[in-house]
Amino acid sequence: MLFYLYLTRQVFALDLLYSVAWRHYRYLRKRRLRPKIFKEFEKITVMTTYVAFLRGIMPTNPNMRNEKLRMAFEAMGFSNVQTLISSGNVLFESGSNNVSALEALIEKELALRLGIQSPAFVRSKKELEGHIRKDPFKGKEHSKDSYLIVTFTRKKPREIFNVINIAKTSGADFMRDIEKKFGKEVTTRTWKTVERVVKKMDTSH
Repeated sequence: MLFYLYLTRQVFALDLLYSVAWRHYRYLRKRRLRPKIFKEFEKITVMTTYVAFLRGIMPTNPNMRNEKLRMAFEAMGFSNVQTLISSGNVLFESGSNNVSALEALIEKELALRLGIQSPAFVRSKKELEGHIRKDPFKGKEHSKDSYLIVTFTRKKPREIFNVINIAKTSGADFMRDIEKKFGKEVTTRTWKTVERVVKKMDTSH
């Protein structure tokens, strides 16, 4: 337990340091002012673009609205924080490549700051782009009768791709089957949402 607390604090401190330096660097870069120290900073700092898919986010809860989520993520030290639609999709940049520690930090801080008990499933831009290239649905289209669904899990496989025939299977039945196999720590998004996340990642710089 002590090691877990130490690890999450270290990730938070590292992200806060990177975030402050990165924002200042971007501010100067926009104005074409690049002191020698920031030329060195460019070499050693690699910021990764992530998305946190949060489970159980309902905009009817004031603490779950996008503006509150953005404020919470910025307070955690992440940079370039953005949200997409209102189902708990938070884009951010971090200097950490420890996804498990990022998920633990986000879950802990959301509980402390907003009273939200929400599992977080963090995926990098690179991971999502890999799924887009593989085209897991092979040309199938999302429609009112046929849903293309991605389920994010803690276990392997980390992503599960399903086509749901709405006439035969309800969303509730689908979630019940998924949770029976993988437990409650899962969250789902439509493939269209995943594509929109990647597109927003591409335009967020």
